[in-house]
Amino acid sequence: MKNSVFIFLCLLCMLSVSAVAQTPQDRSQIVKDFISGEEIRLYEAYRIPGKHGWYIKKHSPQACRMYKNWYDDYQEKYQTLQQRLLERYLKESDQVKKHKHASRFVPKCNPWGCKAPVLSEFGLVEVRDWDGKRVYRHYECAEMERLRVKDAQMLHEMGITHDFCKDVFESMDKEKQGEEEEETNIVIRERDVVPAPQPSLVAASPAKPAQEMQASFKDTQKKLERFSYEHRSELQKIRRIFAANGREDVALLSPKQREIYEQFQQHWTALQLAQQ
Repeated sequence: MKNSVFIFLCLLCMLSVSAVAQTPQDRSQIVKDFISGEEIRLYEAYRIPGKHGWYIKKHSPQACRMYKNWYDDYQEKYQTLQQRLLERYLKESDQVKKHKHASRFVPKCNPWGCKAPVLSEFGLVEVRDWDGKRVYRHYECAEMERLRVKDAQMLHEMGITHDFCKDVFESMDKEKQGEEEEETNIVIRERDVVPAPQPSLVAASPAKPAQEMQASFKDTQKKLERFSYEHRSELQKIRRIFAANGREDVALLSPKQREIYEQFQQHWTALQLAQQ
């Protein structure tokens, strides 16, 4: 109950700050969606943390796709913390049973609605003041609460909900499942096959139009960064496939992965030309 109230208050504060901070200029300023390139007003945009001038349109499929990548990572971290907390809780409970009298003086945490001991010998402990009292919590409990607040904050700032993004999430899960199945099939088929030497992708890339080749280095670099961010999960899988097989061979890739890799090489070639 306390965690729910805390998250609600955090969101209420964020709403108040955003309402005060918005200016008439924010209502008229135009920015571009980082993924689609669509022009949008600043008040309709979510600014990507840590990136200058990178925005995603709120309440849009692009926002859902970006959030889904965060959410998958968030779930994995949350489940890991839950497992670690359970293992720690069992160890601490055993310790308290062995020293029942001393357990009266052990600080208490409050996971799952039950008073649980907090023993620093079994892991990190977070200490903070709450309503004039010193409160002790397992590091895992504190980190799980921070993740929940961050998740609620991202949903609010992006103007989306899980219901709104349901179709996008299902589509991304199907894409991921299809890619994993295709990767497995490719590896099985190509495991014992030694393909003919492949020409350099850089040399084989089709020539770029003169206007694109003369683009500024900054714009070309931003295109490469945008492409790398949008396809970061696919590019990571491609690197793992190359590393597992000990060679950089496009024959190991699925048709979709090959297309993404060739597009990446084209962006990289354009960047090299822009530097000349």
